[in-house]
Order: sequence, then structure tokens, then C-alpha cells
Amino acid sequence: MFRVDGRRDFNYSYGGSLGTSVMVANRLLPLPGIDADELAAANRTLAAGGAVVFATEQIDRSTTQVSGRRYDADGRPAGRIGRRSVDAAFVQVPATANVPQAVLARPSPTAWTCR
Repeated sequence: MFRVDGRRDFNYSYGGSLGTSVMVANRLLPLPGIDADELAAANRTLAAGGAVVFATEQIDRSTTQVSGRRYDADGRPAGRIGRRSVDAAFVQVPATANVPQAVLARPSPTAWTCR
């Protein structure tokens, strides 16, 4: 889950057809509707360990709060991921865009705490 100033759900049409709402990657590939400058800025944020959050509106912030849940191989809840503030690039996309909610940089093994 991603939050800014207590708000969440910045992209209501994220790509469920992708199999996940949040991806982990060290760089983005070109996406329709995202210009080269936005793509470069998003990739710099990922390279620095941050997140890229896709939104259907303009978000003028440089950080986001990230939290979540872990599930075991059978899909049962297996704990929570502690809330953490990370640098973020917010990329505005059309409401019809088939993109994930966000892309997180691949963290170091100790970057996230689980409860």
C-alpha cells in the first residue's frame, strides 16, 4: 500500500491483468504515454532504491509511505511488512492505462522488517 499525506489509491485502474498490483524491478521499460524524461526520472528513483507510483492525477511529492502484507506459498497471510518512507517518483497515467500501482526497487535482504 502506498500513502501520501494519509491518502492512498492513486490509480484506480491498475493492471490486474499483470498478475500483481506491485512489481519489483531495478528499472522500467518504456511504457505508452510516459515520455523519455519521466522514464529517466523514474529509473533514477529506482536505481537509488525508491519507488515509482502510477497515479491518474498529478502528485507533487518526492516520498511515499509503503506498507504491506506477506503471504505464504498457499496464499495465507504470513505477516505484515512494516511501514517505511521511501523516495518516490509519481508518474501520471491515463485512467485507462494498464500499469501496476507501483514498482519498488529490489531491496537489500534487510531493507524490510516483517512482523
